[in-house]
Amino acid sequence: MKEITKTISRAKGQLEDFYDGWSDKSVDDIEHDIASSIRKAKTLSDAFDRKSQKDNLELNKILDFGCGFGQFIVSFSNFNKNTRMFYGCDYSKESIEYAQSNFEDSDHHFFLCRVWIWT
Repeated sequence: MKEITKTISRAKGQLEDFYDGWSDKSVDDIEHDIASSIRKAKTLSDAFDRKSQKDNLELNKILDFGCGFGQFIVSFSNFNKNTRMFYGCDYSKESIEYAQSNFEDSDHHFFLCRVWIWT
């Protein structure tokens, strides 16, 4: 948990600047969102591990629609060492640019995506 918190906290000042551009979230709200994302990533990773062991499945890739600036993917990948590739997409250009510049590497990829719904 310390490793993940350190990874996310490393960019805390940048996140404050990032949010300041389009959101009225306070620093406390941002920290709450990050902590919540880390807890959710741990819970989901544990669930995937149990399901994989029970059903003898491999979880090779994760796709996160609405990944924001990538905090969930980074947290999940730190908990789940069996998954090899992580993809995130979001409609926010600023979020994707932030994720790409801070977290993208050979295992983590972030894309701008647009979704249209016709009714």
